[in-house]
Amino acid sequence: MLDILIEKLKFRSITSKITLKVASGVASVEGKSEKLEIYHKMQDESAICDLQTKFTPKVCLKAVHKGDLLLDYTKAIKGRIGRDLKGHILPAKSIQSHQIKSDLSIVALEDSAHIKFCARKDGFLKEIAPFYFIIDDELNTNKQETANLFKILKIDGLTHFDSKIEAKIAYIKSHKGNVKADIAVIDVLEKGIVEAKIAYVESMLGGKIVADYIYVKNVRSYNEIYFRYSLVVDNILGEHNLFECNPAKFAFNKKDRTEYLVLKKQLQVNIKHLRKRMDEIYTFLFTMQNKVHKITYTLQGKSIPKNLQNIVDQYDKSLKNYQKLLEEYRDIVNINYHNERLLRNIDKAVLEAKVIIRGEIGSAETMIRFKFYNNEQEEFLRVLFNKENPERFFEVVEDNNRFKIRASENYDEKQCDWIAEFFPKEDFTNLTPKAS
Repeated sequence: MLDILIEKLKFRSITSKITLKVASGVASVEGKSEKLEIYHKMQDESAICDLQTKFTPKVCLKAVHKGDLLLDYTKAIKGRIGRDLKGHILPAKSIQSHQIKSDLSIVALEDSAHIKFCARKDGFLKEIAPFYFIIDDELNTNKQETANLFKILKIDGLTHFDSKIEAKIAYIKSHKGNVKADIAVIDVLEKGIVEAKIAYVESMLGGKIVADYIYVKNVRSYNEIYFRYSLVVDNILGEHNLFECNPAKFAFNKKDRTEYLVLKKQLQVNIKHLRKRMDEIYTFLFTMQNKVHKITYTLQGKSIPKNLQNIVDQYDKSLKNYQKLLEEYRDIVNINYHNERLLRNIDKAVLEAKVIIRGEIGSAETMIRFKFYNNEQEEFLRVLFNKENPERFFEVVEDNNRFKIRASENYDEKQCDWIAEFFPKEDFTNLTPKAS
């Protein structure tokens, strides 16, 4: 463009107005939306909806516990407007941002990018207004009944691969889908998944069980069994089977070990900052207490000059602030204690796990694997066995701060008592079978 202008000047044929592009303006920068991650499954608490806000209160039907991570709010990042050389504004897309509210039953841990919300007590997580969360002591179970959640469920037929079932107690004849229950009793598990506190399975093929206590009568081929406390198997009749105690695959895990570690680090940072602020206020209170006491004692019942009243007011304000910080400090220290206890339980969970084989073992090898953490290092212990091995009992023991598998031909029969003890005693005489 400049060359053309020079040529026109030579021949004196330049127009009266010429615009040259010599620079560009400042582009706008798009922002980033907020994100709220809720770690517990919420559902409508009732059919009542606020017509003005279009909001229905929500509740988590499973109790949360003191120290649990409830919510993780990622703050929105505002964009920046731009401007061209003519002074025109280049707008940035507006980013919506909400204030997450909670009552005293929930503690908020904030950094520059996130706000994590943790439970201060046991109870039921509720959203009682848009983005307003509390932990309530009570839950009206009669009010919470929904079409896909049963206290007791009995299916005499076959479930399909895509079926998803949730119940307190589930009895299923033949299962191929997904079931979550406190207690699951299944005759045939074929390419299905079971997550439960206690699982009873008559026969399994290509299935997966994740539970605290597991009893299987006949284990056939291509199965994965993840147990926490006890696994009792009568017969191993197939191949390619894995029995594993793995903290990352415990039933109903709300968060993995990494999240506990991240929370531990954040809690320790918060404790350090709180302690520093408390020390600063305490130093001020300690320095000023004699002076304030002298003012209030000397001028008792008299009008206190404004300059002295300011000192008294500042002292009272600092004292209240210190008491508030002290309460917050106690809460966070308590949550940190519970978090570290949960971490220790994860790291040494294998010490509570037992495997018992009571009957026939086939010629194919079966693997038992234990996962644990030793000085922050992830480690596995493995043992392969078949009918040539005489051992029927397997556990992990700690010897001189080292973990090892102890195998034995004998076991205490009382370690199988839970099978009969935990089995549900409900009467199904008047129970109508429900289709999947």
